[in-house]
Amino acid sequence: MSVSREKLYEEVWAEPMLKVAARYGVSSSFLARVCRRMNVPCPPRGYWARKNAGLTSKAPPLPDPEPGCELAWSQGGGHVPRQPYPSPSTRISRRDKNAPAPVDGMGRHAHLLGIETLFENATVMSNDYLRPSKRLLADLYATKKSLPKVIEAANQLYLHLEGKGFRVRQR
Repeated sequence: MSVSREKLYEEVWAEPMLKVAARYGVSSSFLARVCRRMNVPCPPRGYWARKNAGLTSKAPPLPDPEPGCELAWSQGGGHVPRQPYPSPSTRISRRDKNAPAPVDGMGRHAHLLGIETLFENATVMSNDYLRPSKRLLADLYATKKSLPKVIEAANQLYLHLEGKGFRVRQR
């Protein structure tokens, strides 16, 4: 018996995962993994307790299947229909390779702007390496003496990656 994404979505939002899983003869954690593979949102922890208390929240809409996403699930496995991947000519690139990388007027990547001042105020560790107090900055490991060379190497790496169409961003 095969179950479509749409049917599974309706079932997991109609009754608790334990009941749906028991109907298919699998565990609730396994069914949750199946839902993740099929890009089917599941109710969050405590949803059914809140619903029984009269505090309902709306179910999110079923998102469109992503490329390579399973479209149906059967307990025995076997061949599973999947959302086709787009052809290379219709794929959207991560970034336009002809677009300029984000740089300032001096040719430095945007993530390295003002990084010297953060390292100037950094704590010097016992091994002479600097530990800046700000967490969201480029992950660089340098001494005071090597800092200019490390920043320049990071700048060249970031600009090269951006030039190849990859995005360099903070977490």
